[in-house]
Amino acid sequence: MFPRFVAAALITVLCAGFTAFAHAAEGEGYREAVPLIYEGTGVFSEGLGPVLKDGKWGFVDKAGKEAVSLAYEEATLFSEGLAGVKQDGKWGFIDKKGTAIIPFKYDLIGLDSDGKSFSEGMAAVQTDGKWGFIDKAGKLAVPCKYDGFDVFSGGLALVESEGKVGFIDKTGKEVAPLKYDLASNFRDGMAMVGIDKDEETTLFGYIDKTGKEVIPVGSKPEWADWDGWHWATVFSEGMAFVWANEYGYMIDKTGKVVGYNGNPSEGRRYIDAYIFSEGLAAVMPERPGDGKWGYVDKTSKEVIPFKYEEARLFYEGLAAVKVNGKWGFIDKTGKEAVPARYDEAGDFSKEGLAWVLTNLGDVYKQGFVDKTGREVVPVKYDTVYIFSEGMAAVRLDNKWGYITLTGDTAQKPQVQTPQGQTPPGYDPGRPESEKTPAAQAPSENSQSGNIPSGVTARPSASPVFIDGAEVSFEAYNIDGSNYFKLRDIAYALGETDKRFSVSFDGSKNAISLRLGSAYEAAGGELSAGDGAAKEARNASALVFLDGAEIKLEAYNIGGNNYFKLRDLGKALGFSVEYDPSAKAVIIDTAKPYEG
Repeated sequence: MFPRFVAAALITVLCAGFTAFAHAAEGEGYREAVPLIYEGTGVFSEGLGPVLKDGKWGFVDKAGKEAVSLAYEEATLFSEGLAGVKQDGKWGFIDKKGTAIIPFKYDLIGLDSDGKSFSEGMAAVQTDGKWGFIDKAGKLAVPCKYDGFDVFSGGLALVESEGKVGFIDKTGKEVAPLKYDLASNFRDGMAMVGIDKDEETTLFGYIDKTGKEVIPVGSKPEWADWDGWHWATVFSEGMAFVWANEYGYMIDKTGKVVGYNGNPSEGRRYIDAYIFSEGLAAVMPERPGDGKWGYVDKTSKEVIPFKYEEARLFYEGLAAVKVNGKWGFIDKTGKEAVPARYDEAGDFSKEGLAWVLTNLGDVYKQGFVDKTGREVVPVKYDTVYIFSEGMAAVRLDNKWGYITLTGDTAQKPQVQTPQGQTPPGYDPGRPESEKTPAAQAPSENSQSGNIPSGVTARPSASPVFIDGAEVSFEAYNIDGSNYFKLRDIAYALGETDKRFSVSFDGSKNAISLRLGSAYEAAGGELSAGDGAAKEARNASALVFLDGAEIKLEAYNIGGNNYFKLRDLGKALGFSVEYDPSAKAVIIDTAKPYEG
């Protein structure tokens, strides 16, 4: 969920410090290229953007002209010249003229984390509950015999059968045997793999593209007194973070621990960490123990002081950091580039823009800033998606369209961010329960089993009102029901009588909720999505409410678990209704849930 950026006139005055700053009016740095007349949109890909009107999907070009007729029940983004579309309950693929290239005969088609189907010339398809892969001619290259999948990356795809995962090549040959209980996709030439030691412990290691365990599962430093690594991130820029017991460590591709030799009074180990990006990693070190974030280099040396409440990855030379409850951006020397004055902020895209969000009391609004902090797109929209190919989807008054950049803003050259910022199915955040590889189970953001069969999750186009105030979530609709992150709901209800805390109970390996307890923000709540449809996989998260286990329907989407809103309302005791006239979801914490 996302509070949306606050609208403003020519000058916006922020309550924090009453700082006034300039932003562009329409025509100065942006314009609405595709009219805000649609029920839903997505992200531009290969020159076309999806649009929804009167319950049907199609595609428009950057001038707003209908390129593919609005005739489909569902649609994916274009990738490698083709888009998946659903017609009469079956999926097939069309080209950019709307011509059917691959027949409508599949029950489901696979999506990567960006909402695209084809990757390296292959797309996952499902028939009779089993997954396989087709090529761009529609030929079945890998038989439909798997229970789950991930997209091809580096010539290999992660697949699951009978509860075990491994990797296959494009002929269907097993390169890494299906013997692991979980795995990540390949990144930096390595894939994280895990084997369950028992019901409570998983041991981690890494394999290369030949299937060899370069860092064996169960390996550990000579000075360690534990049984192996109990948690691990993917490799990025030659480094990864691993955890044992309560502490994290930096390792290189040989498995050597960097910056720590086993002596707690020397070296550096971590409470929390993000993967490396542009040569630096955001970390929360064990010492001084005040819960502050900063940045280290690949030798574990402090580069930017540990003084932030939260810190994120560097993109396009800038990273979002949180100071005194507000978000801004710093450069790689630690110098402030964009003042910390926003209630939330995203990462910079290759267009040189980042979305920002401001709370105006009873309404949230969003816009975009450039690297100098100038509001290129004023903070006035209810929802914005990231810029892609110079276009960004926006929502205002429950209508969607696309904006584009104009003048110097559009022509300004940008530095390209290295490919593979975030691997499919993985969100490189906290090591505990917050952000986990897709197959980790069970925690708040983990899925049950490994890459099980999925369905299509589409970003919800319905505005959400909580006790009369609109709050924008990153929510998804699956088969007519809306799904939300637990921490987003907890954050939004934090000032109501239905407040509840969210924590991870390591003794039960489960999520623990406490009604009436204050919610402690972890950072990243209400962050914006990318507007793309995604593969949703059944999740089985163990959840306890006031010590008693409760059953909640959940899906894993992009590495995070999303829970059915009506299930949450029933369990926590708040009303959930749908207003068909406003096409809005209404949450009323003063009313009990009625089924």
